[in-house]
Amino acid sequence: TSNDATGGCGGTDATGAPMADSVNKEVFIPADDPIPTTTGIAAAPDGGYYVSSVFNGVIAEYDEAGSYVRTILEPPEGEVLSDQTFSTGTPLGLGVDSTGNLYYADIGVVIMEDSIGPGDVGSLQMISFVDDEPQSPEVVAFDLAFPDGIGIWTPPG
Repeated sequence: TSNDATGGCGGTDATGAPMADSVNKEVFIPADDPIPTTTGIAAAPDGGYYVSSVFNGVIAEYDEAGSYVRTILEPPEGEVLSDQTFSTGTPLGLGVDSTGNLYYADIGVVIMEDSIGPGDVGSLQMISFVDDEPQSPEVVAFDLAFPDGIGIWTPPG
């Protein structure tokens, strides 16, 4: 909150910029089913949060207190990650536009012979909501190399 120890910064970095010397932290949304590995988070229009897990292809919604509300996206039943990515993608970065549409950067994770990671192509996908119900994702852009984040700009006015 300020550039001195009384305001929370107990030191400075090599450039002389204020630097916190301690951090208080607590788990807000634990790694658990349906989100075993958190990879993206975005504010939901109702004050909660959307959280993604790239390794199981899930986007879940949590309320303001960090409690699970519902699953927004998951791969079709029976699909498993292999040398092919999930048909619904592997959501990494998340963003929400001014009308409430949820976008995700699909990095296209696959299981390779000796590792797991991005495949050859990724995409940008969008989930719209009708009567507060998530619709099937729509591909907005395809054939992207390593799409790992997203930002949404809303013009003023």
